[in-house]
Amino acid sequence: MNKKNNIRITQFDHFTWIDITDPSEGELQEYQIPEHFIEDIKDVSHLPKLENHKDYRFLILRAFISQSIEHASDIDELTGKISFFFNQKELITIHSCKFGFLQPDKFTANNPEALILKIAYEILKTYSLPITIQENIMDQFEKEIFLKDGGNLELEELYFEKSKARISRKILVVTKDILNKLNVSDNNHSLLNDLHDYINHQILSFGEILDDTTNLLNSYLAIKAQKSNNVMELLTIFSAFFLPITFIAGIYGMNFDKMPELHHPYGYFYTLLTMVVISLVIYIWFKRKKIL
Repeated sequence: MNKKNNIRITQFDHFTWIDITDPSEGELQEYQIPEHFIEDIKDVSHLPKLENHKDYRFLILRAFISQSIEHASDIDELTGKISFFFNQKELITIHSCKFGFLQPDKFTANNPEALILKIAYEILKTYSLPITIQENIMDQFEKEIFLKDGGNLELEELYFEKSKARISRKILVVTKDILNKLNVSDNNHSLLNDLHDYINHQILSFGEILDDTTNLLNSYLAIKAQKSNNVMELLTIFSAFFLPITFIAGIYGMNFDKMPELHHPYGYFYTLLTMVVISLVIYIWFKRKKIL
């Protein structure tokens, strides 16, 4: 293995692997990579793709990198891009991020196709931990909503978790389409089938997380609406009691000289008694209607 600055060259039995980290445009041109491929390589948000050239095939895959970014919600924040430029004799991998799994001693392969499929498997593995973390977070959100009425739940957190799951699933769906179009030799069909099984499981997992976030959001809003309805119901009940009482108090609060019972010795007590009777009648009516 030869290593020079950001370029590492590994010689396998039947092909050469050239791994380039954060290359300059001059370094890319040195390896005779066509200009339109260089534009795709420089685009940090480029989705996975597969394209054929007369002498090479060009492949882009994306690995999950966002363990340290709490509120990442963009493709380039959540994932890092690895570009593959390969034929039967040579494989060139190009990336800006440093990936721990891109180590020559981790892989054995007889041809570039096999090595790419093994690297692709390592790329898909980077999504496994985020799936586990998000499933645990969904469980915590569910407990918060149904056991604590969602009092401490922040919708912002739910939004970011949904964004992570949505973007990750989108990348995996596009990657699956790329793998479906990838033609490999008969010796590598088994590796490709393993990738299909793995990515289908991950797409399903992220889909379940997306469904969970939607259901949790609807449940949270329903609980909040129910709380508002309970408050409105309570205020309505209080209004039903105090409205007639306030009406009576308002009438006898008017400053007219000649009013019934205004100078009656028991007028005050009669008025209070009337208020109590009205309240009792309302209370009995509410109990019969099972409102209280």
